[in-house]
Amino acid sequence: MTQKLHTLLSRLEKVKSLGNGKYKACCPVPDHDDKVPSLGVTLFDNDKIGINCWSGCSVVEIVTAVGLELSDLMPESVDYKKGANVLHLDGVPAGYCEDFKQHIKAKWRSNGSYPKLTDQQRIDFRIEKHRQERLRNAEEKQRHNGAAQKAAYIMKQSKPVTQRPYLTKKRIEPHNARLYNDTLVIPILNKGELVSLQFINNDGDKHFLAGGKIKGSYATLGQYQANKPILLCEGWATGASLYEHTESLTYIAFSANNLKEVAIYVRSLYAKSDIIIMGDNDRSGVGQRVAREAALAINASYMIPDIDGYDWNDVVNMEVLA
Repeated sequence: MTQKLHTLLSRLEKVKSLGNGKYKACCPVPDHDDKVPSLGVTLFDNDKIGINCWSGCSVVEIVTAVGLELSDLMPESVDYKKGANVLHLDGVPAGYCEDFKQHIKAKWRSNGSYPKLTDQQRIDFRIEKHRQERLRNAEEKQRHNGAAQKAAYIMKQSKPVTQRPYLTKKRIEPHNARLYNDTLVIPILNKGELVSLQFINNDGDKHFLAGGKIKGSYATLGQYQANKPILLCEGWATGASLYEHTESLTYIAFSANNLKEVAIYVRSLYAKSDIIIMGDNDRSGVGQRVAREAALAINASYMIPDIDGYDWNDVVNMEVLA
């Protein structure tokens, strides 16, 4: 183990060695509020350190959350980019620059005199901006389409689930889950179409299919009933517990950051129905905040467990064991 890897691991929680230079730990990004280790760390032969959060947090977010810089994890023998800069010239000139080696960051914005853009220059800037946006959108669409095709293939190759350690631990039924390569597979939909998958292994580690569309995507359990409210929650296990306990149509957003997007979509389908956002009681406060924001966005109500750190799967299981 290198000193740089030791420094990183010492600042993470629930670190477990998987052998061959591989480790797993809880993601330190505050908004993630990781309860089950979903961060993978790998030491490669050239002393490079690989970091991957299966919930999609960026490397910069992860490194920053533990008080480090990217350069703190880079081997001295490897030539890497020494800095970065971004310029915004389509209006008031502004920018950002960073020296990775010396840990110097700076933002600037012109507050003095500067040559004003001509009408033609403004038009040219807008044309180029739109061109780049179209290019990014096309690339994103291509990734999403490829992931959707792969998701369909995996679902076709998957097998029915009887019982798995994760299901036993959470005290839930398989519902819409399938089994692929000894891993639970949860179908993720967007406007009713399969777009991605969530994988959950026996230890409860989760990750999404690479390239899949997550924003605004969801899973559902149950059917709509006019005499019951529609429930919306973050995690699949939480959704399974809620559905088994209430038999209400349950939507699963898969992450706190996606809760509001899915709530808006559900409201578009059920304009006059009662919808309850079943948020998590996160110690960071993220689950409570996003549940409240989602509820306000669609004129719905929301509920939070009374116990710190609990989600509704924890609550249901506590009642079962009582």
